[in-house]
Amino acid sequence: MLILDADDINRTLSWTTAIDAMDDAFRAYAAGRIPPPERLDSYLPDGEFHVKAGHTAGFFAVKANSAFFANPPVRPAIQGVIVLFDSSSGEPVAALDSSALTAVRTAAASAVATGLLAPPDAHTIGLVGAGAQAWHHARALAAIRPLSQFVVWSRTRAASRRLAHRIESELARRCAVVDRPRDVCRAEIVVTCTPSTSPILEVGDVEPGTLIVAVGCDSPHKQELSSALTASSVVVPDVLDQCLTAGELHHAVRDELMSVADVGDDLGTLLLRDAPPVSGGGRPVVFDSTGTGFQDAAAAKAVYSATLPSPSPGIASAR
Repeated sequence: MLILDADDINRTLSWTTAIDAMDDAFRAYAAGRIPPPERLDSYLPDGEFHVKAGHTAGFFAVKANSAFFANPPVRPAIQGVIVLFDSSSGEPVAALDSSALTAVRTAAASAVATGLLAPPDAHTIGLVGAGAQAWHHARALAAIRPLSQFVVWSRTRAASRRLAHRIESELARRCAVVDRPRDVCRAEIVVTCTPSTSPILEVGDVEPGTLIVAVGCDSPHKQELSSALTASSVVVPDVLDQCLTAGELHHAVRDELMSVADVGDDLGTLLLRDAPPVSGGGRPVVFDSTGTGFQDAAAAKAVYSATLPSPSPGIASAR
């Protein structure tokens, strides 16, 4: 069984490959080619543990990881392992660092959603949060859009400044640091990627037509958008059933500000339909991203496949 650490993943998995893998994964799920993903959660006062499982073509993956958000900078907030199985034989073929792979696959999925849901001429990105996910989202979205400006806010201004410096030095894009989360919403695309347990953005903060990529709310106790903001938006879930138990939708439906009937197609269904970009019709658009086991499986398969030796010309020609 291969052991693949963070360096292996970062060296092997390009943004193009990761984004293509996420696009294929969402389409496969919507088409019914893979079964629904599964998850198990356990919470402690200072942290949480998650197990996610899912399929991709030819493989099955299980991810077990922890999330202790007070860890940085001593150690990563998210730590764990993904085990990839050959689904034809049941053989475990690889174990991969879950922190690195989760960061990339989450941002790659957001890139898929942004490509479909954001206005074609959108060129400014707002980041709510300045941790690892914010940095990976900056990289992923810069890979698919000719971005000209970033805006960042986090509860720690020093962290915002570090991220802004990194964006300007490594991505060669301008990045402003702002004092209030609502100031981030002057951007056309807003990514929320914090472990917040109370709303950061409210209805009056967000302009009509803004795309909000809501990443941080992946457990029932987390929330980045007020229920009223979610209910006033066009919501595109990654997986509807999971968003109803762990995403921003969970809060809006619980608070009886919207119902399942108010939710349109999920991301995979929109991709399968080759639909035109979703228009909010004067409302914000929210991609409710809770993270799924089939994303882990697809990303792990992409890394594993890239590490396998290519067949020699002699073997290929003999087939």
